[in-house]
Amino acid sequence: MLTYLVRYVAVTALLCVALAGGLWAQESPVQAWAATAERAEQVLASDAASNPALQALRDELAAQRAEALAAQQDGVAQAASLAMQLASIGEPPEDPETESPEIAARRAELNDQLAAANAPALEAQIAHQRATDLIDRLDTRIRTRINQQLVTLGPTPLDPMAWPGAGSELLRYGSRLISEATEAFQSPVQTKMLMERLPFIIILVLAGIALLFGVRPTLNRYLRAATDRATSQRHRFGWALLLSLSRIIIPALGAASLIYAINFSEISGFFSESLIAALPQLAIILVTTYWLSKGLNYSRWSPIEAFVSPEGNAGKGQRVVIALGLVYALHVLLDVIAQKISLRADFEAVLNFPLVLVGS
Repeated sequence: MLTYLVRYVAVTALLCVALAGGLWAQESPVQAWAATAERAEQVLASDAASNPALQALRDELAAQRAEALAAQQDGVAQAASLAMQLASIGEPPEDPETESPEIAARRAELNDQLAAANAPALEAQIAHQRATDLIDRLDTRIRTRINQQLVTLGPTPLDPMAWPGAGSELLRYGSRLISEATEAFQSPVQTKMLMERLPFIIILVLAGIALLFGVRPTLNRYLRAATDRATSQRHRFGWALLLSLSRIIIPALGAASLIYAINFSEISGFFSESLIAALPQLAIILVTTYWLSKGLNYSRWSPIEAFVSPEGNAGKGQRVVIALGLVYALHVLLDVIAQKISLRADFEAVLNFPLVLVGS
């Protein structure tokens, strides 16, 4: 029994020591502010951190500066209260022996409390000023870097030496895609898997083609005719709403069917997987372009079109929207290719230059 009691006391004592050590080792706010400030000074001295890292450090300093300001204000308020209490007692007499011991003890206690309240407030004030200075230096560093980036010349597409290299890189990527597809069809395992999935793939492809080139125009003609036959404004509004929705829902379903057929075949390789992953984004761009171009038609029976143009400018507006949509889709496609093959910046500028001209 005595042995168990000794063990219990020993374990309890160890837990108390560990808890006390953890509380003692816990970092105070002043220490945390000082550590962050020292880290910021080191980062500024090395000048190796990126702009996002500098911005994150600045945000951390700003949060700690707000904490220091709050602590300073609390300390000042507490010190002011103690000073008022000390003033209410009055000045100490010239002869300390004539003062009541209780009042003398109270004055000494208030003086100690006032000194204890002023010390944290002063530390918080120092931390606040230090954080402010560091934030100003970080802002200056970030602003200087941004200004340097703005005046730094990037790769130009007008360099004739970069044109052959950009074209050869694009052709090399195309040949790699063809090689990957050839290897996939020559592989017995992939060929067998493709043949097993071929009926479902054919169904998906036929469904996508039917939605894009069969259902879409037929449904559009029917909805336009129904809108023309409507006798009330409310009915025309409803049919026109269905027409506008069909212009984006039906092509989206057709594109989704074709994309799913490609993914279901699982014939992608290292170079083609990024293109296949970008197909949904490209489909969204093209479908939205089609919907916006159709919305530029001027018509007396379509009161909810997204954009309305005069009859003379409707065709021109459609061509502009379609051209911009195709340019944006090609830009996304080139960006995917450039990231996949780590294309040089000057080659990427050359390949995007025709798109910039067309878009302009």
